[in-house]
Amino acid sequence: MSWTTVIWSMVAASCLTMALPHLVIGLRQRGAGSMVNLFFALAGFSVAWMAAAELSIMRATTMEESSRAIRLGHVPVVFLVTAIVGFVHLYFGTARLWLGVVAAVLRLLCLIPNFFLQPNLAFSEITGLRQFEFLGEMVSMPMGKPSPWLVLPYLSSLLMLVFVVDASLRLWRKGTLEGRRRAVVVGGGMVFFVIMAQGASVLINAGVINFPFFISIPFMAIVAAMGFELSFDVIRSASLARAVRESEERMGLAAESAGLAMWDWNLADDSIWMTAEGRQLLGFEKDERISFESFAERVHPEDRVLRDLAIRQAVKRGGSYRVEYRLWMADGTLKWLVARGRCALDERGAVTRLLGVSMDVTKQKKAEDAARHQQAELTHLSRVALMGEMAASLAHELNQPLTGIVNNAAAGRRFIANERASFQKMDELFTAVAADGMRAGEIIRGIRSMVRKGEEERLSVSMGQIIHSTIGLAAADVVARHCVLHREVDEVLPTVDADAVQIQQVLLNLIINACEAMQETPLEDRRVVISTHVEKEGLMVRVRDHGPGLPVENPTQIFERFFSTKRDGMGMGLAIARGIVNAHGGELTCFNAPGGGACFQFNLPVSEEVLS
Repeated sequence: MSWTTVIWSMVAASCLTMALPHLVIGLRQRGAGSMVNLFFALAGFSVAWMAAAELSIMRATTMEESSRAIRLGHVPVVFLVTAIVGFVHLYFGTARLWLGVVAAVLRLLCLIPNFFLQPNLAFSEITGLRQFEFLGEMVSMPMGKPSPWLVLPYLSSLLMLVFVVDASLRLWRKGTLEGRRRAVVVGGGMVFFVIMAQGASVLINAGVINFPFFISIPFMAIVAAMGFELSFDVIRSASLARAVRESEERMGLAAESAGLAMWDWNLADDSIWMTAEGRQLLGFEKDERISFESFAERVHPEDRVLRDLAIRQAVKRGGSYRVEYRLWMADGTLKWLVARGRCALDERGAVTRLLGVSMDVTKQKKAEDAARHQQAELTHLSRVALMGEMAASLAHELNQPLTGIVNNAAAGRRFIANERASFQKMDELFTAVAADGMRAGEIIRGIRSMVRKGEEERLSVSMGQIIHSTIGLAAADVVARHCVLHREVDEVLPTVDADAVQIQQVLLNLIINACEAMQETPLEDRRVVISTHVEKEGLMVRVRDHGPGLPVENPTQIFERFFSTKRDGMGMGLAIARGIVNAHGGELTCFNAPGGGACFQFNLPVSEEVLS
């Protein structure tokens, strides 16, 4: 085997060796990165083809064989120019694509005279073959008249050079180290070796130098420069893959420690990938296939609609979601989960996957339920204690209608015994007895509702009715403390979504506190004013006294637990009242009123049906 065969075969083999791995990478990847690898592979295959064509020209024994080899040798050049244009456009990101497209199209048009004119694009006439010794082997080269159509490939090469130079300069001006390296290695290499190849081609065609065609060798150098630059991407990809693998290991450890289930829902095939820790946490078998429907079947029926709606809205918007729901386990137990998910988009902006994490919050939910239960117990005890404080006045208030009932009943018996009972007198007595009975019933029902222990029940209730019943319940205690209650309440008030007993507890607490605050106030000034206002934030209720007012330094300290200005106070009433109002979406505040005294106010959102 001669050196000629060895060198050109090595050129072809080297290009194929560089092209094949990138072909595999390009076919497996997606996006712009895959096209860069595919264009590089196309360049490598094209140069290998060119090397084989040049070897065929050197070994031609007739003019027809030489002409056919030259004709076929122009085909891979079209693919090579296309590959270079595509590679520079995608890899540099600074090229004027239209310039490269013109160069590639012009090179494609060169195939028309190449195949339809005889003998080929390079010669209008081949007059013979000249043979000479090259590297110890006799090689052949065609002789003849150059074709005028050669101006087309030269023009195409010139446009490609302008395209590469322009893209390289624009990339250099960006100023990044990586960009400048690409501009010098790839852009500079392309310019240098294209000029070298075209210059040698012109001199060989003109017969100035006695040398075989060797265009494939400088173009192999171009492919090597492209491959050298791509090797940095391969190294960087390997480093990123290693970093991702290490990150996944760390995240897996963190997820296992935190009790997290990490998952990835592929919308294309409706499959959900989940970490081993996640499968164990959520009760799925190691090899069990999980789909959206199979997962949804295990969600508690009461939570299924809300969960599915949150996910579908996130997919529709291409955004994220957060939802809490219960999941049935294989052993029949329920787990509370908090799931957070985020959509992954493709190049067109379409949702392809949903990535997320689920956390078992069963213990937190149980703790919240226990805290709510304790808060309810504390609220109930506060109501009972409040009724205990009012026991004497309530007993006196209840004694009045009961005494009236007894007295009216005794009077009726006397009328009957003395045979002086008339229908009119008996009707008056019975009417009075009924009125006293109804009054006693109202007092008993008010007390019973305050001390009754039960679950919170929020309904759309009339704030006016709550104020009316609270004033009726507190009236006796207000009088016993020698205070006067004034109402500045609108006749028509909007309804609120609330637990009537709890709001009544808040209002009753504020009224009793207002009366207690005025024990040192002169009798004529002991006034408690209840007023209402409908504002943008909702319905505002105010309770104002005319006592000494709040501490100027820190008036809000009065809401702290176990803080009390009373000698025998527990310091829980206002703290519980504020907690009740906050739980209803409102706010309880206080301030010193102009002219003296303290003012406590709370607002509640009005019912949705009122807003609509």
